[in-house]
Amino acid sequence: MVCKEREPSEWIATELAEELSRVGFQVPPESSGPSLHTLRIEGTLERFVVEPLIGWVNRMECDLQVSLVATTGSGLRAERTFFSKRRTPANTLISGLYTLTAAKSAGRLLSDMVRAIIELSDRNFMVGEAPP
Repeated sequence: MVCKEREPSEWIATELAEELSRVGFQVPPESSGPSLHTLRIEGTLERFVVEPLIGWVNRMECDLQVSLVATTGSGLRAERTFFSKRRTPANTLISGLYTLTAAKSAGRLLSDMVRAIIELSDRNFMVGEAPP
């Protein structure tokens, strides 16, 4: 999940698109124009911190915060901010724990975002339907 060659915001966006596709959403290319019933999701990575916590028990901690804005051409606008904090215990602090902790935190965050998008589209039954 975590890719060292890409910025965190890029891999979170890619993972979100893949998760939405897995649960049945059609994720068009970014360049496609919106329709009245297309749900457009835009996000901002507000916080991404992975750091060691040294104390009685050594561990890695990752804090993620993403703000999403969902809109449609018909005027729907919804905003929500998602948070995730994960800690991974460590006997010794090694670089692989940074990746593991970030992946666990991002996985939880993605799950929460997908669930919220499903709930939003379920409450707004026109979202995702083809125009008449």
